[in-house]
Amino acid sequence: MKKTTRLVSIFAAALLTLSMTACGGGGESSTTTTPESSGSTASTSGESTTGESTEVEKLDPNQTLEACNMTVWLAGSGEAIYNDVYTAILDNWVTERAPGSTHELTFIAWSDYFSKLSTGLAGGAAPDVYMTGYGQMGSMNAQGYELNLSDYFPEDWDGWTDIPENILSAGMVDGDLYGLLESNTRVLAYRKDIAEQNGVTEEDLTVETLDDLTNLIQKMCVYDDSGNLVMAGCDVQTSTSSPEQWAHFIATNFDPEFEYWNDDNTAAFNSDAMKQAMEYSKSLFDAGYCFPSDPSNTTSGIISGLSSMSLIPESNYTQADMAFPGQIGFVNCTLNTMLIGNFIVANADTPNPAQAADLVMYFFNEDSLKEKATLGQYTLRTSLNDWYVETYPEFENVVTAYEHSTPMASTLNPNYNECIVSFRNHWETYMNGIEDADTALSTAESEWNAIVGG
Repeated sequence: MKKTTRLVSIFAAALLTLSMTACGGGGESSTTTTPESSGSTASTSGESTTGESTEVEKLDPNQTLEACNMTVWLAGSGEAIYNDVYTAILDNWVTERAPGSTHELTFIAWSDYFSKLSTGLAGGAAPDVYMTGYGQMGSMNAQGYELNLSDYFPEDWDGWTDIPENILSAGMVDGDLYGLLESNTRVLAYRKDIAEQNGVTEEDLTVETLDDLTNLIQKMCVYDDSGNLVMAGCDVQTSTSSPEQWAHFIATNFDPEFEYWNDDNTAAFNSDAMKQAMEYSKSLFDAGYCFPSDPSNTTSGIISGLSSMSLIPESNYTQADMAFPGQIGFVNCTLNTMLIGNFIVANADTPNPAQAADLVMYFFNEDSLKEKATLGQYTLRTSLNDWYVETYPEFENVVTAYEHSTPMASTLNPNYNECIVSFRNHWETYMNGIEDADTALSTAESEWNAIVGG
């Protein structure tokens, strides 16, 4: 049963609400669905609880919890479809898990979200359950603001085996789970009309090697009558639009074990794999398949019309489809790619830890994930893959991408947001021919390590 058209229409009102990941920022004006609550008290000691385990009673799915008032903060502009989906999940949680409870759901614009959340956590005015970006997860954890979910989730919770290890482990610290990832992998999206115009075949659109990728990029280029490139075969991200995502995509295909940082948070990206990734990426410009890197371009090329293919989060499908209706597809790509997203966590100092942990778990049960799939979110659970592809057939290759995706590192970095700037800046200087690859990587590594004290 084909429901892609329904998916597009549902997305249309909520293009950018929750699509920004890793570092936050940007966003629209704040929409609050309920009055902001003082929430629950948060630790002000600044001491990490990472790795510490408290003996508490595991959640029992066969027993309901005591009634409470549950406060939830999410980043985004809170369009009606997002409010409806998350409110429905909260209503169901109250009915099924904590009868008699009340809930307060608040959306806060990305531009204000992390400053308000940090202030709330430090000042005892944070919610029971909240969203945090990939770039903020490590910092929040290091300050002891995240509840250890492993203390509460039952040992036979189906998510331990049904949610892929690469997604589940992204929210773990020292083997304990602190957050569940509402993920966005990175998928190659392409213009179907350009592919048809250029005689690109299904075989071309099956990418298993970097040579296959180069061949496809070349065939997706559009030139004018004078031979000038007017539409790039693919856009390579710039410093403004998180080049670490494209770089990870390429580097992990030279070394599947590639990571940006080590377990002690010192830089690990100064490697042969990253040097090869940089050289490969620059070769696309040198061959005339891509436009020169432009830091002012903050929109992916497939959306702006500057390129016929882009590496994008699957949640950006609708924005691209609205720009070129019916012409956006996903490449059948089995190359390694990047896993990223936003985490849902429970406040370590919530007065209702069992209920907060249970709600986080409830957000990721099968019914809730099906609800969130209408917002463009992958269902995460392997048991739902067949349902997901049948319901949203355009997203079949998204499932393939998830099977080959890895996070930036095996540990969370408390200094991620500050550190990653050093990589972005020197990637840009290399792409613009100001530094060679060795100099760019070694300088970025030194700057990164100075931040983490390595």
